[in-house]
Amino acid sequence: LPQQIMGRRNPKDTTVLKLASQSPEERVAQLEAIAIGPKSLNRGRARYLLAVDAIAGQQGREALRWLDKLEWEYPVLAGHIVLKRAQAYQFTGDKAQAQQAWQELLQRYGNQPVAAEALYAFLSDDSPYRKPEKESIAPKYASTIWSFEQPWLAKIQQMYDFSAEEPKYWERALKNYPSHPRIIELIQQKLKDQPNQPELMLLLARYTFDQPGVTLVLDQLVSNYGKSVDDKNRAIIQPKDWEAIALAYWKDRKYAQASAAYGNAKPLPKHSYLGARALQYAQKPRAAKLAYKKMVEEFPDAKETALAYLQLAELEPPIDKIPYLDQVIDRFPDRAAEALLAKAKTLEQLKSPNAAEQAYQLLIDNYSNSDAAADYRWQMAQEAAQNGDILTAWHNVQPILKDNPHSLIARRAGFWSGKWATQLGRKQEAEAAFKQVITNHIQSYYAWRSAVQLGWDVGDFTTLRQSSLTLNWPTVRPELPVGSAALKELYQLGQDQDAWSLWQGEFQTRLKPTVPQQFTDGLFRLAMGEYLKGISEVETLEDRETSQEQEQYQKIRKKPAYWQALYPFPYLEIIETESKQRNINPLLVISLIRQESRFEANIHQLLVPWA
Repeated sequence: LPQQIMGRRNPKDTTVLKLASQSPEERVAQLEAIAIGPKSLNRGRARYLLAVDAIAGQQGREALRWLDKLEWEYPVLAGHIVLKRAQAYQFTGDKAQAQQAWQELLQRYGNQPVAAEALYAFLSDDSPYRKPEKESIAPKYASTIWSFEQPWLAKIQQMYDFSAEEPKYWERALKNYPSHPRIIELIQQKLKDQPNQPELMLLLARYTFDQPGVTLVLDQLVSNYGKSVDDKNRAIIQPKDWEAIALAYWKDRKYAQASAAYGNAKPLPKHSYLGARALQYAQKPRAAKLAYKKMVEEFPDAKETALAYLQLAELEPPIDKIPYLDQVIDRFPDRAAEALLAKAKTLEQLKSPNAAEQAYQLLIDNYSNSDAAADYRWQMAQEAAQNGDILTAWHNVQPILKDNPHSLIARRAGFWSGKWATQLGRKQEAEAAFKQVITNHIQSYYAWRSAVQLGWDVGDFTTLRQSSLTLNWPTVRPELPVGSAALKELYQLGQDQDAWSLWQGEFQTRLKPTVPQQFTDGLFRLAMGEYLKGISEVETLEDRETSQEQEQYQKIRKKPAYWQALYPFPYLEIIETESKQRNINPLLVISLIRQESRFEANIHQLLVPWA
């Protein structure tokens, strides 16, 4: 749009974004001052937030005042401005104007996921706009505006002779944004009215596999259409759909059904392995062993085959484990260390100490930088320390810090390396060990304990409770790494529900998200109060396997937004207030809540099934 329409734009000006986290009452005066100022991006943002706040207070006319022609000034949220206009008219009780706004949203912005809101407004079971017959608003509209232009009446009639039930609107939604929550709701509604629609059931499989209750629909889909074909003799349920169905059953802990679904998915090593693993989780060890053996025959060189051999060893008594472990040692170098450690422990069970010692020695000689070698060395160090041999314990952990400094065990081993070095009078080695833990594992418990040992002012077990701290949480949200411009704008404006709905409409690769997509989804989970899922999504980014994914993860990890998501501060205001009254360190309170419940009020219900 021309500069004179857009006004002066400065994306780095975050004046309004800093107000996004405040309550409507706190920010109204500042927003109004900006909203009546010169045209700018900030003015558009301020007017939008004022309108949103007015709608939240059911003040429809006030909202309409701020929304007037706002889409021309603030085009990045044009579709959502029309959405808010429709909602505002509903609060004024002007049904005709509300319907016109919904219609505009569907027709003008029909290719954008936000149009799903209009489709839902017209087609939901409780829609006030559903009528037995089409009724045009054109005559009334035309008579008020163009009554003197009779030749235009036919065109106006055609323009406004509108029905949201025309198939084109629904077909466009299913093509462009089938994962939008409003479309999902309409799909569920249609299936309730007419259950025999496998194409709609498949959409639920693809986009709601992680939602409660979806497997009830999938049970019907699998039982009624699992072996059916369409009029072109193609399977109704395609292999990629079976993968989504399997994942849905897995997440619902229906492992036998998950295994059967993986059996119908594309024949890949991963699917074969997961099918066998599901049988193992389903407490069907015989069937699981047969599935693993079939998998290693069909995919003898796949990386998942090493995992299958390891699981076969787990399912066998000690006397029968060794051949499977030897297969891994001989053929899969990436998993050989893990298999060697298991073999050594098995040989100990079989009362073969010399052979076990040879396996351990081979492990530390040939796979010194492996997690398995680090685990074994740490075990040896602990045993030496328990026997009072601090020098041997200290020597045992040095290879961990040298060969595997980023492993999980390294944070603990590094701290105790420093403690033992201190006891041995090796001050420089102790200081170096503590600093290494802090450098490589800054987020860990042992980094804090290392800082205490270095004399840093971080509090200790005695003083931490009463430490006085001022928390400076960022006032502006970070820009999302992926998503449309509208999505990023809504997120930074703190419009979490609208942004979350839009994200679900845009995020259609849920089975195999990219690293930035997973991080973005984690941010939204946190914004919506799903802290357990959100923290987990951010935390498991480090588990990505490919070099490209690891590179993307490292880039995200360097940003403050990553650490703020991994260690969020919900309920900050009340925690600060209550902590101050009780003379308790607020960071200690937040840390304990995160550790014990992930900020979930119903954590016991969430975790009991896993236990």
